[in-house]
Amino acid sequence: MRLQPFLAVLLLLPASAPKPARGIDAAVADSRRALLRQASHARPQPQGRILVRQWHGQYSGEIAPRHLIIGSETQWKNIWAELQPATPAPRIDFSRQRAVAVFAGQKPTAGYIVKFGAPTRQGRRLIVPFCVQAPRGMAAEVLSQPWGVAIVAVTGRNVIAVDDCKPAAVAKLAAGAIAGRVTDQKNSPVPLVRVTAGRAPHGGKYSTETRRNGAYRLNRIQPGLYRVRFVNPGFQVVVFRGVKVPPGKTVRLNVRLRIKP
Repeated sequence: MRLQPFLAVLLLLPASAPKPARGIDAAVADSRRALLRQASHARPQPQGRILVRQWHGQYSGEIAPRHLIIGSETQWKNIWAELQPATPAPRIDFSRQRAVAVFAGQKPTAGYIVKFGAPTRQGRRLIVPFCVQAPRGMAAEVLSQPWGVAIVAVTGRNVIAVDDCKPAAVAKLAAGAIAGRVTDQKNSPVPLVRVTAGRAPHGGKYSTETRRNGAYRLNRIQPGLYRVRFVNPGFQVVVFRGVKVPPGKTVRLNVRLRIKP
């Protein structure tokens, strides 16, 4: 015999909960309240020096997915009151900390969890990864709007939240670049110079040509040490070794070419 959706919801209620008397709507409401109480009573544990602590829950009321960085006490209290109206907002020292709120949008069942990973520093940025984990096993057949909130320690850095479930987004953010301008001995721009950056021993080669104004740019370069070559038939070859490309940064490399003897 196939159970109806509202009967599956009733099985997830605590044994001590009173039986609903108003049918499906009451059962769904009771299930939502039970799951919300369970999330509210979970005590967050210290996560580390940068990721201080995190919370997650099932019902944010946010239908569309989004995330935001919270930098003021007023904004923090307003967000927290929407997510956990029964408990006071935890204290945050906004001179040294920020809050990251992630809303996963509406999901077809309960059981989705927003989890934060270990933040990483990239120059002046603090990258806070998060992932929306799907339920494992049985889950209540009720619509949910999962959310997660994390407090991170930050000093003079811009905080950026990145969906770690999408490796392409992380790789794009972590990639650096090499850019500059190529001129001759008279400081005139040299177009059509082949610029190649290669990394040994595992490959990773990037190539482009200078434009009419002598400018060039190599984008989406993975962090590491590179050997950069500048080649044009009418000029001597110039090679730079050990060019370090940090995550998320652009390295400026201007070059002056000498005419071949």
